[in-house]
Amino acid sequence: MGILAMCAQGAMAQQPGTPPAQKPTGKMVDLSTLPPSLRLGARTNLIHRQIAIRPTVVIVPDAASYVAAIARWRIAEKDPLIYPVLIDDGTFAARVAIARFVRAFKPTSIVRWNATGEDAKLPESATLRKSRLGEVQAAIWGAPSAAELPKRWKDAGFAPPGVVVASPGDSAWPAAFALATARGQVLVWIDPPAFGDVTGYIPLENAESFRGRLDAALDATGFRWNALGDDVDAVTLCFTSPSRVFLGEKDKRGYFALTDVVGRSSESTGRKRWAWCGQIMGNEPAAAMSAMSAIFLVPERAWLLDGYDSTRPWSEYDASATSDLLGKTTLKVVVDDAPGGASLEMLRRRLAGTPEMPGFGVDAGLIAVNSSGQAQWFDLKPGQGLVGDVPVLRRPAMVYFVHSFSAWSPTERSTVAGAWLDRGAYAYLGSVHEPLLQGFVPTPLAMRRLLEGLPWGAAVRFDDGPAWKIAVYGDPLITFGPQGPRVEGELPLPGLPPRTMGDELASHLKSRELARAVSALAIQGRDADAVRLIMATAKDQPGALSPEFGLAGIESACAMGDLSALLTCAEALRPIMYDQVRLKREGALVVKDMVWQALGPRIMSATLSEREARVLPHFLRIETLDRDRAEAMRACGPIMGKDTEAIVGEAAARVRAGK
Repeated sequence: MGILAMCAQGAMAQQPGTPPAQKPTGKMVDLSTLPPSLRLGARTNLIHRQIAIRPTVVIVPDAASYVAAIARWRIAEKDPLIYPVLIDDGTFAARVAIARFVRAFKPTSIVRWNATGEDAKLPESATLRKSRLGEVQAAIWGAPSAAELPKRWKDAGFAPPGVVVASPGDSAWPAAFALATARGQVLVWIDPPAFGDVTGYIPLENAESFRGRLDAALDATGFRWNALGDDVDAVTLCFTSPSRVFLGEKDKRGYFALTDVVGRSSESTGRKRWAWCGQIMGNEPAAAMSAMSAIFLVPERAWLLDGYDSTRPWSEYDASATSDLLGKTTLKVVVDDAPGGASLEMLRRRLAGTPEMPGFGVDAGLIAVNSSGQAQWFDLKPGQGLVGDVPVLRRPAMVYFVHSFSAWSPTERSTVAGAWLDRGAYAYLGSVHEPLLQGFVPTPLAMRRLLEGLPWGAAVRFDDGPAWKIAVYGDPLITFGPQGPRVEGELPLPGLPPRTMGDELASHLKSRELARAVSALAIQGRDADAVRLIMATAKDQPGALSPEFGLAGIESACAMGDLSALLTCAEALRPIMYDQVRLKREGALVVKDMVWQALGPRIMSATLSEREARVLPHFLRIETLDRDRAEAMRACGPIMGKDTEAIVGEAAARVRAGK
């Protein structure tokens, strides 16, 4: 029986709410009896669990190859099959993101592939490109053309759970294409609401104009969409825009989140919710990564950081209560909490590695944080975390962040939300303004709703809440239900045969391209082997320790918690640490955070070794420069003595000049 037939029978489906990694109970329920939010999660997971997963990561060099690789997914056939496709554009950011994904997905193989012939180039015309993607989606779902896909679905009794919005001129379209295809959603092309600076806001009238265009596009599909519990109950915005909508000088509410304006009716009709909305932003590799993480990853570990004390109303968001709940699943749970709230010192010690979570940064796929503060800091008890204290992530993560203003400007890594997204969060919940504590679903309840089967976009919002300031990033249809089975076999990719990463590694080692060899190991998730090669190179061929070598290896050193290897890479990186243009182009500013987080406890206690003290000043960060300078002065002083002020001061001046 094909997937369309299975999903058409979805009036009776397996009971939702199966916790991560646990087998379904086998109990069947009538979906029509479920609340709309839970029904949406069950519908989405019903599709997902019918599709087998090939445990091979396909890495492509460009968007055309990305489309061509996805075009070989099989969904309408008897044995539906998909596999993750990621874009490596040659930057540090793309390579590290792939390594994070590989650690979480645990593929049995990783290959590189590029399209040939007509598939090797996407149409330059926006109209022709939209047509090409529509035809590919239709073919995967067994329709003769994009125009006939809705009829194909309707004839089979299948209703798309959501609509995905892309803009021809925005680079986040790869997420829209993958999510619409994998989840059986309507793909529509609409330009985002007009705005000025992406770090600013969208005027209300422009948001309302966008909402009207979306309504018209949905009317044209013929599917029911304007009430919860009908056909279309989710909207995914795949374009980069401001996160907040300005309501006007006279409106005391100030701002709404764009993702809580879209999916609702107009102000005059009470802004009634008809869908749950999420947003994906970024360039082509980042957008593809967000989509593939949403489709293929299920968290295995949760990390909870609680900056609230144990009095009411703060106790309603308690991390310990959340831990008790998550501990009943197969998730491994790590908690940083205290009766008076977690401290900054507690956080920084965690980021430097602990027995329960080794390595530098955080290795968790589900993260929940409670704090207070503003867009560029978060208060703990005691201590104030800055954006540089947002953990380096070792795998893609879903982040639930109870805190005011964190998503004020999420395209900027100098803000809390921007830092999380920059480090690999593929789903994020945060506020664009001051929401008051009661604007957030209490953390234990939000996690319970996820575990019970509600999709991400619905689980983190109150069921009947009014439009407000809480923004949802990522695919709103992420669920924690069971995935389809993993099946081995040949990849259905035409043209050039895929090149295995093993072959690539052997080639680099043979030609003594050691930086590329380290990178090949890192992308495969072979971090221990990468560290061994780093240390062997430092011993036997120190002349090979170029900035490229440092970029290739530092994230593996971070993942392994190997301080010697990390310092070796950091020393190799020194020549480019003041080249802000290159670091931004590569997406490599996070390497500075890696060094600070690895050395955090020794910086606080001023117990740096001589080697560490010589490295640290070159990794001062513009986002946290004043604190970094003060801490470096104090921590390096015992080593550098009277030269400390000159060395650290010069480094700070160079960072400030290059910002």
